[in-house]
Amino acid sequence: MAIQHLIKFHIRNGGFISLSLFLFLTISCSSLNLRYSPPFPGAETPEERMVLIALEDFVNIKQLAKQDTIFSIRFQDSVFHRMIWNNETKQWQRGALYPGVKCVQIIGESDVRFPANWESAFPHHYYLHQGKLFLWYGGSYKTTQKIKDIMYQWKIIDPSLIWMEFSENDSKKAAYYFFKSDGSLHYKRKITNKTVFEPPKGL
Repeated sequence: MAIQHLIKFHIRNGGFISLSLFLFLTISCSSLNLRYSPPFPGAETPEERMVLIALEDFVNIKQLAKQDTIFSIRFQDSVFHRMIWNNETKQWQRGALYPGVKCVQIIGESDVRFPANWESAFPHHYYLHQGKLFLWYGGSYKTTQKIKDIMYQWKIIDPSLIWMEFSENDSKKAAYYFFKSDGSLHYKRKITNKTVFEPPKGL
Protein backbone atom coordinates (compact mmCIF):
# COMPACT_ATOMS: atom_id res chain seq x y z
CA MET A 1 0.00 0.00 0.00
CA ALA A 2 1.38 3.43 -0.89
CA ILE A 3 1.71 5.33 2.36
CA GLN A 4 0.91 8.59 0.58
CA HIS A 5 -2.54 7.17 -0.19
CA LEU A 6 -3.12 6.34 3.46
CA ILE A 7 -1.98 9.66 4.89
CA LYS A 8 -2.22 12.89 2.95
CA PHE A 9 0.27 15.49 4.11
CA HIS A 10 -1.56 18.58 3.03
CA ILE A 11 -2.77 22.02 4.01
CA ARG A 12 -6.03 22.15 5.99
CA ASN A 13 -7.61 25.27 7.40
CA GLY A 14 -4.58 27.31 6.53
CA GLY A 15 -1.97 25.12 8.22
CA PHE A 16 0.00 21.88 7.84
CA ILE A 17 -0.62 18.62 9.65
CA SER A 18 2.21 18.39 12.17
CA LEU A 19 5.31 16.49 11.11
CA SER A 20 5.30 14.50 14.38
CA LEU A 21 1.73 13.32 13.77
CA PHE A 22 2.59 12.44 10.17
CA LEU A 23 5.60 10.38 11.25
CA PHE A 24 3.61 8.68 14.04
CA LEU A 25 0.84 7.59 11.69
CA THR A 26 3.33 6.59 8.97
CA ILE A 27 5.21 4.30 11.36
CA SER A 28 2.04 2.97 12.99
CA CYS A 29 0.21 2.16 9.77
CA SER A 30 3.31 0.69 8.12
CA SER A 31 3.96 -1.61 11.07
CA LEU A 32 0.36 -2.79 11.10
CA ASN A 33 0.25 -3.34 7.33
CA LEU A 34 -3.45 -2.52 7.37
CA ARG A 35 -5.52 -2.65 4.20
CA TYR A 36 -8.64 -0.58 4.11
CA SER A 37 -11.78 0.08 2.09
CA PRO A 38 -11.52 2.63 -0.70
CA PRO A 39 -12.33 5.45 -0.85
CA PHE A 40 -11.16 5.66 2.77
CA PRO A 41 -9.44 9.07 2.86
CA GLY A 42 -6.73 8.15 5.35
CA ALA A 43 -6.21 9.51 8.84
CA GLU A 44 -7.50 12.96 8.01
CA THR A 45 -9.91 13.44 10.89
CA PRO A 46 -9.54 13.12 14.67
CA GLU A 47 -11.92 10.15 14.62
CA GLU A 48 -9.80 8.27 12.08
CA ARG A 49 -6.60 8.99 13.98
CA MET A 50 -8.13 7.71 17.23
CA VAL A 51 -9.37 4.52 15.54
CA LEU A 52 -5.93 3.80 14.03
CA ILE A 53 -4.23 4.37 17.38
CA ALA A 54 -6.71 2.04 19.09
CA LEU A 55 -6.13 -0.63 16.42
CA GLU A 56 -2.36 -0.33 16.82
CA ASP A 57 -2.75 -1.15 20.51
CA PHE A 58 -5.51 -3.74 20.20
CA VAL A 59 -3.73 -6.10 17.80
CA ASN A 60 -0.95 -6.45 20.36
CA ILE A 61 -3.31 -7.58 23.14
CA LYS A 62 -3.11 -11.30 22.50
CA GLN A 63 -5.90 -12.26 24.91
CA LEU A 64 -8.33 -10.21 22.81
CA ALA A 65 -6.88 -10.41 19.32
CA LYS A 66 -6.88 -14.23 19.43
CA GLN A 67 -10.46 -14.65 20.62
CA ASP A 68 -12.08 -13.93 17.22
CA THR A 69 -11.39 -13.44 13.54
CA ILE A 70 -13.96 -10.66 13.00
CA PHE A 71 -14.10 -7.56 15.17
CA SER A 72 -16.32 -4.50 15.28
CA ILE A 73 -15.12 -0.93 15.81
CA ARG A 74 -17.48 1.72 17.13
CA PHE A 75 -16.66 5.34 17.75
CA GLN A 76 -18.49 7.40 20.36
CA ASP A 77 -18.26 11.10 19.73
CA SER A 78 -19.83 11.77 23.13
CA VAL A 79 -19.47 9.82 26.39
CA PHE A 80 -22.22 10.01 29.00
CA HIS A 81 -22.66 8.95 32.59
CA ARG A 82 -24.64 5.75 33.09
CA MET A 83 -28.42 5.75 32.66
CA ILE A 84 -30.42 7.00 35.63
CA TRP A 85 -34.04 6.38 36.64
CA ASN A 86 -36.31 9.44 36.60
CA ASN A 87 -39.01 9.04 39.24
CA GLU A 88 -41.09 11.82 37.71
CA THR A 89 -41.27 10.45 34.17
CA LYS A 90 -40.91 6.82 35.27
CA GLN A 91 -38.33 6.32 32.56
CA TRP A 92 -34.61 5.69 32.23
CA GLN A 93 -32.71 8.70 30.96
CA ARG A 94 -29.20 9.32 29.76
CA GLY A 95 -26.72 10.61 32.30
CA ALA A 96 -24.74 13.83 32.07
CA LEU A 97 -22.09 14.37 29.41
CA TYR A 98 -18.41 13.81 30.15
CA PRO A 99 -16.93 16.93 28.52
CA GLY A 100 -13.91 16.54 26.27
CA VAL A 101 -13.94 12.71 26.08
CA LYS A 102 -14.41 10.41 23.08
CA CYS A 103 -14.31 6.61 22.94
CA VAL A 104 -13.34 3.83 20.53
CA GLN A 105 -14.70 0.35 21.29
CA ILE A 106 -13.31 -2.83 19.71
CA ILE A 107 -14.88 -6.24 20.35
CA GLY A 108 -14.95 -9.64 18.65
CA GLU A 109 -18.13 -10.33 16.66
CA SER A 110 -17.42 -13.37 14.54
CA ASP A 111 -21.00 -14.63 14.88
CA VAL A 112 -22.84 -11.60 13.44
CA ARG A 113 -24.75 -12.20 10.20
CA PHE A 114 -26.76 -9.70 8.16
CA PRO A 115 -29.57 -10.14 5.63
CA ALA A 116 -28.59 -8.84 2.19
CA ASN A 117 -31.15 -6.01 2.33
CA TRP A 118 -29.91 -4.58 5.64
CA GLU A 119 -27.41 -2.28 3.96
CA SER A 120 -28.18 0.62 6.29
CA ALA A 121 -26.70 -1.46 9.14
CA PHE A 122 -23.52 -2.47 7.27
CA PRO A 123 -20.10 -1.14 8.31
CA HIS A 124 -18.53 1.78 6.45
CA HIS A 125 -14.83 0.88 6.65
CA TYR A 126 -12.80 -2.28 7.06
CA TYR A 127 -9.25 -3.19 8.00
CA LEU A 128 -7.52 -6.53 7.31
CA HIS A 129 -4.60 -7.51 9.54
CA GLN A 130 -2.95 -10.94 9.79
CA GLY A 131 -6.07 -12.85 8.76
CA LYS A 132 -8.43 -10.82 10.94
CA LEU A 133 -11.16 -8.47 9.78
CA PHE A 134 -12.00 -5.24 11.60
CA LEU A 135 -15.28 -3.57 10.64
CA TRP A 136 -15.96 0.04 11.56
CA TYR A 137 -19.65 0.75 12.04
CA GLY A 138 -20.90 4.31 11.83
CA GLY A 139 -19.31 7.36 10.30
CA SER A 140 -20.22 9.70 7.50
CA TYR A 141 -19.24 7.47 4.57
CA LYS A 142 -21.51 5.21 2.56
CA THR A 143 -21.04 1.45 2.40
CA THR A 144 -19.15 0.64 -0.80
CA GLN A 145 -19.41 -2.38 -3.05
CA LYS A 146 -15.92 -3.40 -1.92
CA ILE A 147 -17.11 -3.64 1.69
CA LYS A 148 -20.12 -5.70 0.62
CA ASP A 149 -17.81 -8.01 -1.35
CA ILE A 150 -15.64 -8.46 1.76
CA MET A 151 -18.74 -9.19 3.85
CA TYR A 152 -19.90 -11.85 1.39
CA GLN A 153 -16.40 -13.34 1.30
CA TRP A 154 -16.37 -13.61 5.10
CA LYS A 155 -19.97 -14.88 5.12
CA ILE A 156 -21.18 -11.91 7.14
CA ILE A 157 -23.98 -11.33 4.64
CA ASP A 158 -26.40 -14.24 4.34
CA PRO A 159 -29.07 -13.77 1.62
CA SER A 160 -31.21 -16.47 3.23
CA LEU A 161 -31.73 -14.41 6.39
CA ILE A 162 -34.69 -12.13 7.08
CA TRP A 163 -33.37 -10.74 10.36
CA MET A 164 -29.90 -10.07 11.69
CA GLU A 165 -28.41 -12.98 13.63
CA PHE A 166 -25.96 -12.79 16.53
CA SER A 167 -25.35 -14.48 19.85
CA GLU A 168 -24.76 -12.81 23.19
CA ASN A 169 -21.71 -13.80 25.21
CA ASP A 170 -21.57 -11.98 28.52
CA SER A 171 -18.06 -13.27 29.20
CA LYS A 172 -16.55 -11.74 26.04
CA LYS A 173 -14.32 -8.78 26.76
CA ALA A 174 -14.04 -5.57 24.78
CA ALA A 175 -11.39 -2.88 24.72
CA TYR A 176 -12.52 0.68 25.34
CA TYR A 177 -10.16 3.51 24.39
CA PHE A 178 -11.03 6.83 25.98
CA PHE A 179 -9.39 9.79 24.27
CA LYS A 180 -9.11 13.42 25.20
CA SER A 181 -10.73 15.51 22.48
CA ASP A 182 -8.17 18.30 22.83
CA GLY A 183 -6.11 17.05 19.90
CA SER A 184 -3.38 15.53 22.08
CA LEU A 185 -4.46 11.94 21.21
CA HIS A 186 -3.82 11.03 24.85
CA TYR A 187 -5.90 7.99 25.82
CA LYS A 188 -6.50 5.38 28.47
CA ARG A 189 -7.64 1.83 27.79
CA LYS A 190 -10.06 -0.31 29.74
CA ILE A 191 -10.66 -4.03 29.05
CA THR A 192 -13.84 -5.50 30.44
CA ASN A 193 -16.87 -7.66 29.67
CA LYS A 194 -19.19 -5.03 31.13
CA THR A 195 -20.63 -1.93 29.51
CA VAL A 196 -18.37 0.99 30.37
CA PHE A 197 -19.83 4.41 31.10
CA GLU A 198 -17.13 6.18 33.09
CA PRO A 199 -13.71 6.93 31.58
CA PRO A 200 -10.75 5.69 33.64
CA LYS A 201 -9.55 8.10 36.29
CA GLY A 202 -6.66 10.36 35.40
CA LEU A 203 -7.53 10.72 31.71
